[in-house]
Amino acid sequence: MLRGLSADIAHTWLSGEIQSHLWVVPAFQSVHILAIAALIFASFSANLAVLRSPHGARTMPWLAGSYRWTWTALAILLVSGVILITGEPKRSLMNFFFRLKVLLVIAAAVLTLILQRSLAGPMRGRLPHAALVVLAGISIAAWVGILFCGRFIAYFGDLSGGE
Repeated sequence: MLRGLSADIAHTWLSGEIQSHLWVVPAFQSVHILAIAALIFASFSANLAVLRSPHGARTMPWLAGSYRWTWTALAILLVSGVILITGEPKRSLMNFFFRLKVLLVIAAAVLTLILQRSLAGPMRGRLPHAALVVLAGISIAAWVGILFCGRFIAYFGDLSGGE
C-alpha cells in the first residue's frame, strides 16, 4: 500500500517541481531542523520543569508560552515534512525509521496535550503529581526517540526489501 502511494506521489507535478529545484529539499530540511530545535527546547523545558517540581509546575506562568512554541513548531514540522515527503516519497514512506518517527510524534503530541491540559488547561490539578512525572518522562523519551529516528532516516533507506 505505501509502495503504491510512494510511487503515486513521486509521479505528481508537485513532486517533480520539488525535485527539479535543487534548493527546495535542503531549504525545507533546514526549516525542519530549526523547528525541531524549537520544539525540543520548548518541550524539554516544560517536561523538565515537571520532573524538577511536579508540585510547582502548575504555578509556572511561562508553561503556556512553552506549549505555544511546541504546537507552533509541530505545525511547521508538519508543513515542511509534507513538502519533504512529496519531494522524496520513497526515502520517507518506505523507511522503517520514518514510520516509527510518525508513531512517536503522534504519541508525543498526545502526551504533550495531556500534560498541557493537566498543568495549564481545563484538566488543571486532576492528575496526581506522580502521573505528571511519569508522563513528562515518557514524553522526553519519545522526543529523544524521534530525534534518533529522524537521523536514522538519512542513513537507512527502503528496508522493506522491495524495489
